[in-house]
Amino acid sequence: MSLLSFLREYEPELPVPKYETVRANNLTLEELKKSKLPNSCVTSIWVDLVSPARRFYIVAHNRDLIKGPHILMTSFGPDKNAIGRLRVTEIMSRIVNGIPEKEIIPTKFESSEAISQVIKTQELPTQQLVAKFVEEYMKHFLNVTIPVAHFQGVPIRAYQHSGLPKEKLSVKKA
Repeated sequence: MSLLSFLREYEPELPVPKYETVRANNLTLEELKKSKLPNSCVTSIWVDLVSPARRFYIVAHNRDLIKGPHILMTSFGPDKNAIGRLRVTEIMSRIVNGIPEKEIIPTKFESSEAISQVIKTQELPTQQLVAKFVEEYMKHFLNVTIPVAHFQGVPIRAYQHSGLPKEKLSVKKA
């Protein structure tokens, strides 16, 4: 038996050091495409956009192990344009190949009135998939940006070789 075989068989596997959370702020589309952070660590990627009717939306692409993958689409201010919101929901659903839930959820978001709707998606969000969605969003909406991407349980080595500018990353140690 070689030494390597012996070590694999009899040495306990050492835990991989990880950051509890990593937050990537204000990413460009190119940075999201080139990120080498593990897709298995993605918890949510947020996209901000403005509808043609000039309504601001936060579109959170979520990897939720209980509800399943989905988008939480939140718009702000009094809902005076339900037809506009329905049109945005229709476009979003088509782009992500998702099914919107019927329930509209009135919420408060940082002391602002907001309305949220869930769109169930087929696939877990990966950085590359959300980047593909962002490219499509840019064809239909204004001021499309990626303000934040959240990751959980990121190996320190993956963080160090993420391909992202370190000034855009913040971490919480485990």
